[in-house]
Amino acid sequence: MLITRLKVDWNDRRSATYGVDTGAAHAAAKTEYNNWRLSVLDLVVVALESDDL
Repeated sequence: MLITRLKVDWNDRRSATYGVDTGAAHAAAKTEYNNWRLSVLDLVVVALESDDL
């Protein structure tokens, strides 16, 4: 009874993610991050193998 009184019906029509497939957006961002991260790690490995360090 108390729970039903406190329940709020949120109106998300004005939110930034309204109508956006957030699952697909998250997957795309994760893929981009992984691609960038692997490139940076490759550079770190090459730098560590260098005799200049």
